[in-house]
Amino acid sequence: MPRLPLVPRWLRWSAVAVAAAAIAAASLLVVPPETPDTGAIGFDKLWHAATYLGFGLLLAYALVGANLSVRTKALLVFGVATLYGVGIEVAQASVPYRRYDVLDMVANAVGAALACGWYRFESEVEFVGAEAIEGAD
Repeated sequence: MPRLPLVPRWLRWSAVAVAAAAIAAASLLVVPPETPDTGAIGFDKLWHAATYLGFGLLLAYALVGANLSVRTKALLVFGVATLYGVGIEVAQASVPYRRYDVLDMVANAVGAALACGWYRFESEVEFVGAEAIEGAD
């Protein structure tokens, strides 16, 4: 069984908070670069899906060891990541150099759904304290 390090819970949730803040800053405060129009499913949508896949995986990692069913954890990951993405898109409607885009919301939800794939493999991994990994030589 593969072994993966499990950092303390406070550090895992701190990573989620930092990622959420980074997404908000990049989505609401930074002027987006000019990118060529690549159609409905282009670089922009792939970027959204990848971002929310990463955010969802951080959420899933933060939930390791939580006394919840796999179904509940997967629903939390999908729901929190998707609703956060919807909230960011709604907030962008009030930012002059940004625009509200339903397809961005869909791409965010696709990334969040892909992150739920974590639960296909979580039971096949042993999570151990980081110090246990260091001494495994």
